[in-house]
Amino acid sequence: MDRIYAENKMNQEKIGGVQHMNETHVLSENNYVSIKKAIAAKVMTDDHVSFIEVQRIFDEYDFDYRGNRIICHPNYTNLVLWGGWNDAALKLMTEVLQEYPINMTTANIMIYLIDGGGLEIPIAKKARSYQKERWYPVVLRPEQV
Repeated sequence: MDRIYAENKMNQEKIGGVQHMNETHVLSENNYVSIKKAIAAKVMTDDHVSFIEVQRIFDEYDFDYRGNRIICHPNYTNLVLWGGWNDAALKLMTEVLQEYPINMTTANIMIYLIDGGGLEIPIAKKARSYQKERWYPVVLRPEQV
């Protein structure tokens, strides 16, 4: 999978920059904005929103998010936050994180097990450098004031 270092807010600090490739994706501007609003609303009302739940929102809008991109922590290149998305999904999610008061924070693996998904790589116990790729589960949360 291709690596993408997405710009996110994690525990009140920036964790990288975004690299996008142009991709043709058919989606009306209204649907695009509606998806972003739906994700933000979900985070604001439910808190602790997993990427599985974000994918469900994508599905509700018939948004094709599947691809071969992985989102990595910029300080630890083998620390994978999520994967299996395309450039359009990464761009949309990046815009949500930039436009709304939402952070990413570490998550207990149980959240993903309850939501019915996860990545099929070993789980990282903490944010540090690893020899091989590890999944570092995160969730979306409203910023704390």
